[in-house]
Amino acid sequence: MNQGWKAFIISLLGAGSLLIPALAPAQVTTTKEGFLFRKKFSEGDAWVYHVETKVTMGEGRRAPKGGSNSLSTLTVKGLQGKSAILELSDAPVKKNERPTTAFTLKVDELGRIEGSPVGGGVVGFALPEKPVKVGDKFNIRLESGAGNKDIIQHTVKFVGFTTLSKQKVARWDVITAGKGSSVLTGTGAVYLNITDGSLYQSQMNLTAIVQRNGQPVRVVMATTITLK
Repeated sequence: MNQGWKAFIISLLGAGSLLIPALAPAQVTTTKEGFLFRKKFSEGDAWVYHVETKVTMGEGRRAPKGGSNSLSTLTVKGLQGKSAILELSDAPVKKNERPTTAFTLKVDELGRIEGSPVGGGVVGFALPEKPVKVGDKFNIRLESGAGNKDIIQHTVKFVGFTTLSKQKVARWDVITAGKGSSVLTGTGAVYLNITDGSLYQSQMNLTAIVQRNGQPVRVVMATTITLK
């Protein structure tokens, strides 16, 4: 994906941290009230993920297409109580693409990013404070105070436990709706490895109607994250 495409997608989604909460590890505890999900960190731990994004702008056979293909490494650089200092770095799969500069952030045991009221973006989400049962839902509302004041709401549902490639995982479904500078809709799923709580896989499909040169344009983006 060229730099123009990257800049457009970043402005469309309004975040540089869309994947962070979903990448962090978690711990699952069974209680009388349901399943309690918490993030548990150990200094020096690291996870490598294959992140693939496909983008189509417009409709029809001639609609421009783009995307990116990278390996994202998440490393625990230090601990502060129950929170962790995480470093995220990207390495492109294709040699002609530039690597993304690594950056750090502080995340608490619920996956909330310091400086953000909920932590989480289109793919990731902050975990619920209380135990959840299969079928339970909760909402996350994001607002930007600039320009058209974008409002995005994610409805997250705990679906239960399933198996992917012989690995037992906990599944969360996400429904996204947004308005403001664009009209955004989407669906996705996040799978956590129940043996250690780390992200095993996630998929997200988004459709946005944006204004380009005074005309509405349909943009479709599909993102898949897989633990290597």
